[in-house]
Amino acid sequence: MEARYASTSDEFEGALELFSKCFPNNYFELQNLIGFQLNNAPNLQCIIVKDQPSTIIGAMLIYDRILSYCKIDCNVTGLSYFAIHPKHQNDSASQLIKKKLFEYLDNNSDISVGIARKVMDNYWFPYGYRGFTNFCHITYPLHVLPMSKSKLTAASPTENDLPFISNSYSDSYASSLGALKRDNILWTYYLKKYVKYPVNFEVLFHGQQSVGYLIIQGNLVLEAGIESEFLREATKFIASYMRGGGYHDVIFEIGQQHPLIVYLSQYEHSISSRFVWNGGHIIKIHSVFLFLKKISQVIQLRSVQSNLKDYNFVCNSILFLFKNDSLTIEFVGDQEDNISFQKEEWPKLIFGVVEPKYLIGFKADKNEFILNVLFPKMSPQIPWLDQF
Repeated sequence: MEARYASTSDEFEGALELFSKCFPNNYFELQNLIGFQLNNAPNLQCIIVKDQPSTIIGAMLIYDRILSYCKIDCNVTGLSYFAIHPKHQNDSASQLIKKKLFEYLDNNSDISVGIARKVMDNYWFPYGYRGFTNFCHITYPLHVLPMSKSKLTAASPTENDLPFISNSYSDSYASSLGALKRDNILWTYYLKKYVKYPVNFEVLFHGQQSVGYLIIQGNLVLEAGIESEFLREATKFIASYMRGGGYHDVIFEIGQQHPLIVYLSQYEHSISSRFVWNGGHIIKIHSVFLFLKKISQVIQLRSVQSNLKDYNFVCNSILFLFKNDSLTIEFVGDQEDNISFQKEEWPKLIFGVVEPKYLIGFKADKNEFILNVLFPKMSPQIPWLDQF
């Protein structure tokens, strides 16, 4: 047996059949959803293992994407459905797929991200993956939001709306960590994808002018892109929409950094978070040193904007040297650490999931203050459409 990439329609059909039978969902629902992804998703690959020429006993879907870390583009591989035939759970099929996967990640990815189904909790934990989103829910009672009628109208999106939607998304999520970059090809796929799910996708208009878009499910706002001068009108539209649906509150899952949430902070609200380290939305940085080098301009800018004086410290064998407003990052395995923690905890620090002191095994000297400045809490969140 060997792992390789599916290349024929029969192999993709065999993988689809395996996925549909192995996950605890409605068989025909999975056939529809996964089949749609196999036939339409851009930059998708399917790793397969066969035990004979025509029988697929293991398969995994992976996606190539780009994540913007504070405007630094990073190569991301998305880990999606992974299935092994029940009769071959003790065979080498899963190990062959993971070997093929890790070879791919080492050669193509800065980071890999998984949307782990409940059945896969703990599975990727031993391989260095950690939960990195806080599943933030921000709830507003409708009675505290504006009662007056909005001047905005709404309509379902068409391909003609894509340029506006794309720009609105880019602007609205520029400060959000976890949002993936979307080109026209990906947006075209997403417009087809959303009709497979019980959600409402609305483009907002002020007269003939496009001013925003919303993705709503029940009383959940899953995604939003709103022009800055229309945040109040969008708030009135959302409140009216929810009242019309018989709801008493509205819940946003768009992250605390989103401009709409910043605007809405003036109203009474509650915030709930859930931190899952062994499942949920998981991440791994494949070379922490190279990743830190890649985002060094971000770390340098944080140092300058915070008026930090020159500093020099070693964290888990990585030297951070800031002098004359310039940052140098080097690997120094022979120097004593000023700060240390379990190496698998790096993503939680770099992506601002928790304060450094909450990292497992955390030990630090006076440089702990600087580490808090370099890696502030960011409330990372993956938008609903990007969840493969």
